[in-house]
Amino acid sequence: MRLQFHHDTQVESLIVRCPLEDYQALYAYQRKYPKAEIDAILDGWDDLNRLIAGKSFHLEDRNTINLLRFLNGQARYLTEREQKKFERLLPTVHTLEEAVEGICNLDCFQFCADGSLEKRKAFSYRYQSNGSLPPIGRTAEHTVKAFFRKKEEACWLFFPMTEEKETHIKKLLGISDWAGEWAELVSLEPALLGAYLPNAGHSIETIKQLADILQQPELKQVKVQECCAAALLVQQPQNLKEACRVLERKDQYTLSQEQVPGCVQTKFGYLNLNGEAPLHPLETELVTSWIYGRVCAEYDSGRFHGDDMVFLCWGDPALMQFEDEIREQIAKEVLPEERGRGLAHYLHNELLKEKVYQISPDVAIENGALWSKTKVESFGPLSIVEQEAIKAYLQGQFSDGWGEGERLFVHFYASEMDEENLLYTEEEFEQRLEQQLEQQEVELRL
Repeated sequence: MRLQFHHDTQVESLIVRCPLEDYQALYAYQRKYPKAEIDAILDGWDDLNRLIAGKSFHLEDRNTINLLRFLNGQARYLTEREQKKFERLLPTVHTLEEAVEGICNLDCFQFCADGSLEKRKAFSYRYQSNGSLPPIGRTAEHTVKAFFRKKEEACWLFFPMTEEKETHIKKLLGISDWAGEWAELVSLEPALLGAYLPNAGHSIETIKQLADILQQPELKQVKVQECCAAALLVQQPQNLKEACRVLERKDQYTLSQEQVPGCVQTKFGYLNLNGEAPLHPLETELVTSWIYGRVCAEYDSGRFHGDDMVFLCWGDPALMQFEDEIREQIAKEVLPEERGRGLAHYLHNELLKEKVYQISPDVAIENGALWSKTKVESFGPLSIVEQEAIKAYLQGQFSDGWGEGERLFVHFYASEMDEENLLYTEEEFEQRLEQQLEQQEVELRL
């Protein structure tokens, strides 16, 4: 769809037709002609013009522009049947906000025998007055929201979805089958269970399986949700397929507030698996592993604070002289809630939080360079998936650095370092050091 607007002054008069999907051009026009008046929507639904006619909408009205861009984006994801529903619904709405509500709840409407459209159930999405909009592609109630990306194509996926919708989405993405395709699980209903699923990428087929399970009416009950969350904590599934297996067997588990033989204590109460062995039971003894990474720092070498800041890149020999000072700065910034478990206190994935007891950042000199060396204590060795989840978590935790505003400001992970700014497990780190040594030997021979 294209947006037509006009701008008239004493020195110039122009009419512009700009594609709504061309955000850069639209933004440029907004900045240059904020008072330009919106005239019409071209190449789209005629009834949209009824909603803006005589309303004196201007380009500077970002909320109106966002609503129109959202409707334009949604149009691409409508199946033929959904498009017919919206075309029939649009003449009955009075504002753009109502149009957005309608296009996001098309599953609430059904065609009658006479061809009329009837609302059969309440909307699951309501437009928020703060202007926030749902992800493009949502046209029905769902239990799972996921994000899919493949090469240049990316979109939100909402499950469960009809066969017609699935065929339409696949056609848009240029794929014939979900088999072998993976997506990021973003959110689900009931929301409580979201934090108790494995923190990893998932196959779309397994995400569909999860969405079907979450549709079961009993999962709307808080007590059933808590029992499932407790079972996931005890079972410690390593992937979504195993998590689905746990949820499918929820009727076999019982959760009580009183301790009885054979039960396992959880944050929700005492869970009885009724004879079923846990998939991956936590060990009772702590295992220590290490995560290594690069270090860079900003150092104030001037007489006066902030007078002469020097940036010390990773590998700079000067960094090694600050080893003790960096360690002191880290200790200085430990908050009361971090005492005991360190950064493990903030883990948002409950499965990982249950397994990892403590995360303590530190530094060490290895092969003539200063590295970050973070201690991770867990109840049993971390799987590859868990190691990657910890590394991703630490990237976020390390991004703030230590010592901001102080003489020495240090980073363990910062996007501006360079493209090879990575975190390494012990095995990966050893391989990295071996490569460095081999490279040094080659350079010496030359």
